[in-house]
Amino acid sequence: MLPLAAYNPWSHVVEGEQVITRIVDAVQKRGFVGVKIYPPNGFRAYGNVLEPVVPTPGAPSASDLDAALGRFWDACRELDVPVMAHTGETMGRDDAHDTLGGPPGWNALFERYKGQQAPRVNAGHFGGDGETNSWTESLAMLMGKPEGATLYGDLGYWSALRCVEPGEKACTTALGRLKAALKHAGVDKRVMYGSDWLMLSKEPHWAMYPFDIAEATKGLIPSEDLFGMNAKSCFGALL
Repeated sequence: MLPLAAYNPWSHVVEGEQVITRIVDAVQKRGFVGVKIYPPNGFRAYGNVLEPVVPTPGAPSASDLDAALGRFWDACRELDVPVMAHTGETMGRDDAHDTLGGPPGWNALFERYKGQQAPRVNAGHFGGDGETNSWTESLAMLMGKPEGATLYGDLGYWSALRCVEPGEKACTTALGRLKAALKHAGVDKRVMYGSDWLMLSKEPHWAMYPFDIAEATKGLIPSEDLFGMNAKSCFGALL
């Protein structure tokens, strides 16, 4: 079990550079293999100044958030560690905040590094398995562009892929989202298994979960890539 350090740009704006210092210390001295951010808390990964601006009571200004995030992303690139982020349209304080993990913030981030090496990112939940949005394919489109070459995704809590009842709507939707994403170049080498482990406590026959995901993705992504090699590529410390 390998830990990720937490980062919140709100804290960075208030506390200053010591927030980055803690991340550097965690990675260089304490065995942390990456960083975790949670955009639905009240920020995009980057591009908070872009319309529509999502207001949050008590939040720093959009420009201050982007200044802090720019420093954060540069630091993670220098440390050569990935950043895992929630990219499902869920878990925000309201519908507007649910959108903050979506493609606009990621497009803005990778546009910032266009023409140079971008930070590595693990898009946790890869847009979600059952949402009515186009996030999964939009993230895959970005992955297929030169500037998105360091963007990965994980299938964390894509429980609909268990396909307990073949042909059921949730299963069909999840498989459709994944198949559409995999049409984009290189995506099959950058999508990895994810469990969102705590959520498995809600799953019937949870011990079968990874086996069900393996069965559902057979013929779509080689199992050795989905369950190992792609994660090792993203999380260099695992090599």
